[in-house]
Amino acid sequence: MYRILGLILIVLLSLCPMVASEENNDHESGNQDTVIERVGPEFFFDCVEEASRPQIIPPGRMHNSYEVRPDLPSGDVVKHLGCILQNPNNFNITVELSVSSEVNIWSPDEYCVESYSYRYDYQKGGWGYYPDTYCNYGQWVISSELGMQNSTIELSNNETLYPHLSIYADSYFNPIQSGWQEINLTTRITKTQWYGDNQTSCINCSAINYTSYHLLNEWSNIEINSRLACANNWGYISANQIDEIVELCDQDMRVAFNQLYLAEFIDVNCNSQMMYTNFNYNMYGQRNTNCEFTVDSFWGMLYNSTKLEQAELIADHEDGYGYRGYGTYHFQDYLDEKREYPNNEIDYWGAPECPEQFPMAYTFDVLGNSNMTKHGEIQLISHHHNFDGHSTSYNIHNHTFEISSKNSTNYVSRIPLAQSEEEGDFLVVLESRIIIENESYERTILGSCLTKSGADSLNEIYEDAALTMGITGGPLQRFSNSIAFTIGVDSFVVVGFFSMCIPPILYLVLTRLVKRVNEEF
Repeated sequence: MYRILGLILIVLLSLCPMVASEENNDHESGNQDTVIERVGPEFFFDCVEEASRPQIIPPGRMHNSYEVRPDLPSGDVVKHLGCILQNPNNFNITVELSVSSEVNIWSPDEYCVESYSYRYDYQKGGWGYYPDTYCNYGQWVISSELGMQNSTIELSNNETLYPHLSIYADSYFNPIQSGWQEINLTTRITKTQWYGDNQTSCINCSAINYTSYHLLNEWSNIEINSRLACANNWGYISANQIDEIVELCDQDMRVAFNQLYLAEFIDVNCNSQMMYTNFNYNMYGQRNTNCEFTVDSFWGMLYNSTKLEQAELIADHEDGYGYRGYGTYHFQDYLDEKREYPNNEIDYWGAPECPEQFPMAYTFDVLGNSNMTKHGEIQLISHHHNFDGHSTSYNIHNHTFEISSKNSTNYVSRIPLAQSEEEGDFLVVLESRIIIENESYERTILGSCLTKSGADSLNEIYEDAALTMGITGGPLQRFSNSIAFTIGVDSFVVVGFFSMCIPPILYLVLTRLVKRVNEEF
């Protein structure tokens, strides 16, 4: 009996450390559950590349481009994916999709947007704000250009979605390096929600990456901004060019800018064609800008006409669209100034007379993923035109420069402008040419200005026209000239007519007067 009781006691004592061990294991198991909860609930995400192009692609974007072109992203820049996103849990989850800033993601799938509008609801029988749902196909879900850095997708419990995603690795301003590159589509649970509860943020939850491999080509693009500096709004200025512009643009240079900003004398036509294959899908391709100008023939015709014809041309000048032309427009301004200062000699055309110097600013930005260095030259040319239609060109300034990848090159300077000494020259047109590696990249017209003789000639023409029309001059002169201009003859014809008619009339009047006096006596 005692032997049996002793054996039972030994067995019981032997079980005590085993119970303690199980309690300790339960505690450790609790710590492991906490770690698992911190990792977050499970979900599934995967994609496969689709060979076929989706029906809906971004407007103005291409399907893909494997042609190697030097000025735009090419290679595996676009890939279309069919994906699966699965929530195996008994609660709702919110999944965030993110990619690197160089990549944009397009979804050709249908999406719906709900908005409220004030309208009459026939079911409720009253006016009010009611929701409307609008559905469409195709949208950017991630776009650094649009400020959309990630996309969120909500899945209800045990829901599976099959989204279609298109990877666009063709960023122009934030290019990806050339060669084989990995692009990761990262999905991560950010929120969970049990039925009837509020959403709970999920910190450091599980993440799944899908990796897409792209072979990208090397490319570079040179953006050129050339202009007369010192405009009131200054236009485009790079950050490291501001100090130079501020120092350059004193009062004299601002006046010089206004003197060259003439649209009255020249007609400028520009075309900007792609230097390489034109895919018509991307506005950023390297372009060759070429501008040409013609001098308005009105001014030469005006100068080479008689005074009566000059007055008629100014009075009846219209542009090609039936509106009042520059000749008439400026003549009205001239008359207003003449009326305001009747005793002063008006130098109306002196304001757009050519300056001794003019301000220029150039900026060269190199975009792309290639490492390159190129050399170029700026050429400034002045074209001197006379009233007979002849012209002479002069090279007034040359400047060489070097551009390299991912750097801006700036050039700001005062350019001397020699005054025209050719007799008969009335107009100077300034042209800028940019040549890089012996290839023309840009040819633009900067502006135009009048020579001293041109300004004096136009002032004289306007002064004579005002006199011919009978607007200025003495009372009798205005009377006779206005009649002559109205009937379209020279003023001496009217003067001669009156000089022949007045003596007989005076003789008739005097004889009648003498006869009446004699009869009275």
